[in-house]
Amino acid sequence: MTEHLHHPYPTDEQKQELMRKTGLQMNQIANWFINCRRRQMPSLRERAQETQRPRSSGAIHHHDERNH
Repeated sequence: MTEHLHHPYPTDEQKQELMRKTGLQMNQIANWFINCRRRQMPSLRERAQETQRPRSSGAIHHHDERNH
């Protein structure tokens, strides 16, 4: 899911592959994705945005006194 934050909707082919790999029915897979988008996507997107923000604000800079 984290690889598809901007478009978290699997294709029918991807759902078919998940059905084969997991033994779940199509409605179970669809419900899992619906629940994941509702419950987990907001926090996953927030974390992704935090990692993309520059860290320069509020950073403490140390300097070496030996060079002065």
